[in-house]
Amino acid sequence: MSNSVLEAEGLEKSFKGFQALKRVSFGVRQGEILAYLGHNGAGKTTTIRCLLGLIRPTAGRISCMGKEVEYGSAAQENLRAKFGVCLDGGGFYPDLSAMDNLRFYAGLYGLGGAEFGERAETLLKKLDLHDFRLRPVKTFSKGMAQKLALIKALQHKPDLLFLDEPMSGLDPATRIMLREFLLELKRTEGVSIFITSHDLGEVEQLCDSVLILEKGAVKLSGPLAELKRAHSGLGFEIHTDRDALSEEDAAPLERIPGVSSVSRRGGVFCLESSGDISLEGILPLLSGKGIRIREFRKKEASLERIYMDSLERNEKPVSSPDKVRP
Repeated sequence: MSNSVLEAEGLEKSFKGFQALKRVSFGVRQGEILAYLGHNGAGKTTTIRCLLGLIRPTAGRISCMGKEVEYGSAAQENLRAKFGVCLDGGGFYPDLSAMDNLRFYAGLYGLGGAEFGERAETLLKKLDLHDFRLRPVKTFSKGMAQKLALIKALQHKPDLLFLDEPMSGLDPATRIMLREFLLELKRTEGVSIFITSHDLGEVEQLCDSVLILEKGAVKLSGPLAELKRAHSGLGFEIHTDRDALSEEDAAPLERIPGVSSVSRRGGVFCLESSGDISLEGILPLLSGKGIRIREFRKKEASLERIYMDSLERNEKPVSSPDKVRP
């Protein structure tokens, strides 16, 4: 994969006869956000542990910045410096201040003095923690601690950021702040992000590509926009000149062959279909009731629908087998 920051090919991992990963392959390009999704126990955490060199894969290979990485090698240790990791818990010393915690972890990457101070101050200000930088971490709310963990992971300007459930338990305002911050980070610093989450609505607003894992195997993968196009087509929105529509207005549409349901949202009809439907016949049906059509719009599939459909049916990957190609 060209311009790849991280690539896994045929990754397998077994624990005492249990196969946790089954030939998992994917890649993350520079500046891309990949959502790595699946139910609890699907193999997400095992994948991350393999990628970070915390456990040895049973089979397969991992490449970073175009170079194959062997488990336990000096090259793997050096490449870890290119990763930022924000997993469960911040790993902070609770009695130390936010700044002292950041200073300690920055030192592990050889950062200190003005270089540390400038980066820490910039990130603290962007995430609204600057006024709290001298307070003990044990006084922080969950949202504040999550933001501090993100700052800790970004101090050394990594090429790739690993995020595990970054929005879990956060209030709406903090979620929006973190989402906008991550998108800005991708845009301004070109950081690639590998994110796991059960919040599909939040992930949908962030990610470029998706990989869905089931029982250790890749169920579906590909660019999100491409997956949306592939799963759309079973519904339409008809925007009218009305502010509100009645059941009587919708009745003719329900009799169109192929239409399975009709709902209303303000001046919009929402049609679900069980197959192909003829849009040409809709115009006279509505004009006969004095309703003018302003726009036909194909309903776009949500990530939630794509996710559930992929686990309920035997989907074939939109891209090459077991491979995310943005």
